Amino acid sequence: MSAEKPSSEMNTKSGLRRVMREQLRGTEHSDAVASSLSVCSHLERLLTDLNRPVLSFAPIRRADAGVERIEEIDLGSLHDELIARGVLALPRIDWDNRTMRAWLLPRSERVDRSRDLVARRFGVPEPAHGEPIDLEQLDAVLVPGLAFDRSGARLGRGAGFYDRFLAPLDASARAPHLIGVCFDRQLVVRVPTEAHDRRVDTLVTESGVFPCVTTGA
Repeated sequence: MSAEKPSSEMNTKSGLRRVMREQLRGTEHSDAVASSLSVCSHLERLLTDLNRPVLSFAPIRRADAGVERIEEIDLGSLHDELIARGVLALPRIDWDNRTMRAWLLPRSERVDRSRDLVARRFGVPEPAHGEPIDLEQLDAVLVPGLAFDRSGARLGRGAGFYDRFLAPLDASARAPHLIGVCFDRQLVVRVPTEAHDRRVDTLVTESGVFPCVTTGA
């Protein structure tokens, strides 16, 4: 089910960001957990045959009146499966230069948040150890966002990290599969876009896997 709001709020990136942040703040923790498990199940099947690293992400967690809330899909159960195969990569951010790189985590039985992740600026979880790898070494990139539409257009949080990270794909002979990951409520009719915005190839929500179709409009 897509987000339903007056169209005037959805016509600009800033307006749509306000709408989606409001919606995500109202997500019940139990609903987020259930949706996340469904998304992980879909992704496990989608990524079964891949044998090169997959760049994923750790969700931003916030405390609201002493209650932890997840504002992004939690891919923790998928991460356990990927790290056991030795193919889990997570973003590490250079906050001064506003860039990010993929870091491949060492093979392990599971992801230990206290050992493998560290919360740096703005509470964003990043890999505590590992080694940097190039974009061309990835089989897939799991891309978070505030909103997506069925053409693969994505609205990020405004910092531009993923757009800059994915920009070299235009000149790359081997591009990883770009998979947008979100709750059903983050699907909208149209995401406002600019020339530099990167579309994803596939969307995965708790409802299933959806190949993106660009209409040319």
